[in-house]
This record gives sequence, C-alpha cells and structure tokens, in this order.
Amino acid sequence: MPGVKRSFRRRSRNFVLPAHPSPPCRHNSRTGAGRCASDRVEYEVLPHVVRAQDAIKPDAPEVLARDPRKPDEKNLRLANKNGDPQKVEAALAGADAVIEAEYYTPRIHHACLETHGMVVDYSGGNSATIYATTQGTFTIPKDAADALGLPESAVTATVQHMGGGFGSKFGIGIEGMLACKLRKRQKLPSS
Repeated sequence: MPGVKRSFRRRSRNFVLPAHPSPPCRHNSRTGAGRCASDRVEYEVLPHVVRAQDAIKPDAPEVLARDPRKPDEKNLRLANKNGDPQKVEAALAGADAVIEAEYYTPRIHHACLETHGMVVDYSGGNSATIYATTQGTFTIPKDAADALGLPESAVTATVQHMGGGFGSKFGIGIEGMLACKLRKRQKLPSS
C-alpha cells in the first residue's frame, strides 16, 4: 500500500509485504520488453538503545509509551512489588556490612545456521502438504492445520533437510503461519 507509514520498536519485528501469485507485469508485445512491479520498503533508523542499562538512563530515547499514572518513569515498568520495605531497611541497618553492586549477564541469542523455510502446497481442497526445515516435525501438522482451517489429519508434513537448528527451529513459526494463511487466500503453493 503506497504511502503507508508504520513505526516498529525493534529491529527484529516481523512485517509482510503484499504477495502476488506472480508480480503484475507490463509487457510490450511489439518490442518484447517487460517490466514487473516490485514492493519496496523505505525506513529510517530512529534513536534506540540495545542494552537494558542504557534504556534507563535519563537521556535514553523512549522505548515504551509512558504510563499516564507514572509520567516520571521512562522505559521502566514495575510488574509487582513484594516484601516490606521497612523490614528491609531495618535488616540493612543492623548488618555488619552492606555491599552495593550491580551485576549484568550478557544476553546470548543463538541463531540457526540456516534460515527458516517452508513451502505450503494447498490449493483450497481438503488436504495440504507442508515442506518445512524444522526440527519440530511433529508440531507442523497441527500448527499448519490451525492456520489453514483443516483438521490435523488432513495435513502431511515433510522435512527433507533441516539444517542447523540448535533449538530454535521448532514449529512453523510466524513465517510458516503467514505462508499458510496466504495459501488459504490465494489457493496456490507458497514458499
């Protein structure tokens, strides 16, 4: 949709471009020349932070919308609070020594050696075949059936080559769910 503007709060946010069975093309029968339309995404990198400790600094860009009940809290959300603050203060006051320090554990995010991939062979009938690159082979029929509106027994899952998953290639994922929904709408195989 030309002119659509949208802000995403993180780099890994999923988004989908319109998909066509084949791109709309203009063909000149006299010269044999042709030109196909393509979708284009333009973006601007906004001020951001990567580490949690940077997000709570006073000059950090706002990542979360402020809570109107607590306008002074920027990028912080207190989920719950337990205990008695007076007892804590009393215990600290009676301690032989108090050590204050901050500790951080670096985030580790594993990545597949190969991208996630899926082909949905569904033409609008009462069955579908899913070709996936996942290590969660037994979850594919139910997940795909839910997205396609079919009974689980009507979906056949095939994993011919999984590649390196290392624990992150389970299920059909967002890309598989979107491929199923797209196939249900267009009734053509999708990858």
